[in-house]
Amino acid sequence: MKPDRDVAKENYYFYFDISQGKLYTNDKDLNIQRQYYIKYKNSFYDNGGLFNLGFETDVIQHTLNRRSKSELGAFAIIYDEKNGNVIGVRIVTEYSSEIYLTEFGAKFLNKI
Repeated sequence: MKPDRDVAKENYYFYFDISQGKLYTNDKDLNIQRQYYIKYKNSFYDNGGLFNLGFETDVIQHTLNRRSKSELGAFAIIYDEKNGNVIGVRIVTEYSSEIYLTEFGAKFLNKI
């Protein structure tokens, strides 16, 4: 989702490997892969009533593995409801705040 709340078509892949404490992203259009060291933070309902599973940078693993400062951040998987359908993924770093919607999420948010 663009900053003006318009939706752009992207070809992005996300893999939350909770057991290994990693989030992998892959921009398939630009062939850019990133890896973040994460840990579970909490689950919550946001202001729009959507259910979120929140993660943050695992600072210990991040430091031990000498990762880039650009990989520090907060991350969330957004659902329409608890145990529901995935709306998208939110990534907030020092350099950007991005929301990537699934096709379901784009349709769902267009209805409200």
